[in-house]
This record gives sequence, C-alpha cells and structure tokens, in this order.
Amino acid sequence: MADHILCITDAGGIPLLIRSKAGYKQLPFPVVGSLNGVHMFGLNRKVQLCSTTSHKHKIVWKRYTEGNVVLIAISSLEDKKERRKEWKYLSDGDMIQILDNVFYSLVLLTGIQDLQKSDKNSIDLKLKRNLRCCHHLVDSFLTSGDDEGEYFGIETQTIDLMITPQAAILQEHLEAFVDAANSQYGCLFKNGRVVCATKEWWSLTGQELSLIGRLIYTLKPSATSYDIPVFLPNSNPSSALRLLIFTLIGGIRVCVLCGPLPTLTYVQDSLVERFWVPGLKTLVMTSQSPVVPDVITSSLPTPLLGFLLINRREKFCVSMVTTAPTAPPSGDDVIMKQRRRRHAPTATMTSHEERMRVNRMLGNYRKLVEDDVITATGDHDDEQAGDDPDDVTSPHLTMTSHYRVTSEFSFYWLRRGNFQIFTIFLQEGNSQQQQIPVFALRGFTENLTNSLLSYF
Repeated sequence: MADHILCITDAGGIPLLIRSKAGYKQLPFPVVGSLNGVHMFGLNRKVQLCSTTSHKHKIVWKRYTEGNVVLIAISSLEDKKERRKEWKYLSDGDMIQILDNVFYSLVLLTGIQDLQKSDKNSIDLKLKRNLRCCHHLVDSFLTSGDDEGEYFGIETQTIDLMITPQAAILQEHLEAFVDAANSQYGCLFKNGRVVCATKEWWSLTGQELSLIGRLIYTLKPSATSYDIPVFLPNSNPSSALRLLIFTLIGGIRVCVLCGPLPTLTYVQDSLVERFWVPGLKTLVMTSQSPVVPDVITSSLPTPLLGFLLINRREKFCVSMVTTAPTAPPSGDDVIMKQRRRRHAPTATMTSHEERMRVNRMLGNYRKLVEDDVITATGDHDDEQAGDDPDDVTSPHLTMTSHYRVTSEFSFYWLRRGNFQIFTIFLQEGNSQQQQIPVFALRGFTENLTNSLLSYF
C-alpha cells in the first residue's frame, strides 16, 4: 500500500487532503508544493507526468478532470521491518488503482459536485472540512495489509464473500427486512464479508460494492447503528442516498440503501427486532462459522496455504489463508529446520506474520497472472467470453491455467467459466510426504474448485 496520499486542487494547487501511514511524518508543505509544481510544469508544456522512481520512493500522479483535483501517491521502497531494501510489488498500475479508490472514496462520501467546485478558492476551506469524513476510509489504503486480514475485494474490484449454509435462510430475512424499509438494496455482512444480499444490491458496480464493503469494515464496531449519506461513484455521483447500518450481533451487520425515508429511528425501533429476532439462532451460527465451511477445509491437502476464488462477472471473491502445516519433527527435519532458520527470514515469524506473508504472496501471484501473463497474451474474460479454449481455429486461444514454483512456494491458477482460482502451496514441507509435485498441482486445484463451485 501507499505511504502518503495527497489530494490537491487542479487549478490552484491547494492541498485538500494529506494523509500519511501511521509511523510516518506528514509531508511538509514545501515538499507538497514541489510535487504539485513539477506536475503543473509538465502540463504547461503538454507533458503528462505519470510516475517516477528514486532509490527509496515511487511517486505516481493522476489528474481527475471530472473532480478538478490531482491525486499523488508515494510508496517507500525500503522495508523497515526487515531492514533491507525490496520491491513491494507495487507497479504503476497498482498505485493508480489506489488513487482511483481514494478518488471514488471521496466521491462516495462527499459527492462529485463538491469536488468540481474545488477550482473556486473561496470554498476550498469548506471542502477541506467536508473531506474530514473521508479520512478514516482513505487511511485504510495506507495500511500494509496486516490489519486487514485476508481481504481481496478492493484489489480485485469485487466484494469479499463468505460461504455459509445459513445464507439461504438469512436471505429470506434480509429481503423481508429491506422490503419493509421501502428499499431494494440490502446486504448482510460478517466482519466485512457478504453473507447474502438482494438482487438489486448485486446490480451495483464492482467498484461501488468494494468501496461500500471497505467503508462498513472500517466503521467502529461499538456503534449499534449508522446513517451515512453516500453518493454512488459510478451510478449516481451527484445525488445522495442514505446507507443505514445496524449491528445485529457481534461482527454481523445489516445495511440498507434508501432515500430520505424511513428514518433511522423508525427502522431501528420497529423493523430490526421484528425481522431479525426470529432468525437470531441462525445469526449466532453464522457468527461462529468460518469463511469457508469445514466440509471444504477438512478435505484440503496439507501443504495448501491459501486460495483466492474470483468471479468478476458476479462481482465477488472468496479467499482463505492458513499457516504452514506442522508435524512431529524427525531427526532429518530438525536439521532442515535449523538450516532454514539460518537462511529463511520467515523462521522467526509469528503465526499472524506468516498468514500475512502468505496473503501477500497470493496477491502478488494474482497480479503476476493478470498483469503479465493474461495481459501479455491479450486474453481477457469479457472479450473472450464466447471463445472455445479447445478450438485451435479460434482467433484467440483462451489461457486456462498457469503455474509457478519457487524455493518456498508453488502457485497454480485455473480458469473455470467466469471463475478464476489462485492457489498457493508450501514447497518445503517438514517431511517429504507433505510436498506436492508439480504435476499434481492442477489436480488438487481442480478438486478444490469443484468443492467451492458446488455452493454457487
């Protein structure tokens, strides 16, 4: 993620928003002015400055003419934790996606019309005050990922989903509740993941779904209800809707998109208890359920560290990450473990750090496949939806699988219709029986895919 994010007016170069990652000093005004000045210098000479890289930082600019603002993202290339320099796998495209998410987050909470007025110096101070409501959401794009868990919705422009057998029952409660609230847009969340949603909710764009999901996830869990004005960045960025959010039990929230009515008090006092108390037992079971049912996880091969299932047409993704398997060490295993301790930086990692590392590696592999492999072959889901991957006479041969093996991990990507699945396996196990040969990666990935798709 980025370390610093700046929002500056396009016409006057006035800073509207400057946010920095925790532990980093806020950028001084001369630095902000220089970053904006070099960008404006290029524009005056019909040169579009997009990005630059130094020994320690990567800087990306993007101009949003529809909002009369320029966004700047700065990412450090120095990993302070490991005290060594390394690439954080943030390409220009990754950082531009961060800037897009930040811009549409500003639109989501303030509307496009307020941003369009930013070229008038008289209201810049008022706009800066209005943008304060966006700080918490924007700050979520500055985190390193350690506080986010295994969430891929923002990266993939989808919304994170959990698979639970109780979804069908809760769907009935949700639709009745949303209908009573005079709306058609409703969703049930558990810790930032969708449990179930109405049909109209899924009609929102992937970007809108991912941003609303991120917004709900960043809200304080102690509050019982919220009434937040929101502007749908793609569907209706000029007119405000109301996002009503209610905490049902720990970690589970129901939200409704509606107009001026009904009031928050009416829904909370008259509808929440009426429609959700009968489903309390189901909600409790859901709150205690894992992201992926135990029926699936119990049948996973031991070296599987995680997977990411994406369906961009339906705009959802499912992911799960575990830690490396452990087994009673033998004499040879102890020797190998000591060798890895001397050479591998992960030997001293905690369980949480291992999970986050696996999470990052899985995300990096997804970027490799989608940005380098698929893009290089000109193969895209929407464009090639009608091609037969087995037809050698087809003008496009659709890529359906890819694998990569490193000294520590094995990766496999498989496409099945509108679904893509990315898997990561442990290459170095505690014993030879825990290692998966390369030729078996596809079989294990296909079995996992079959188990997951049985729920859709």
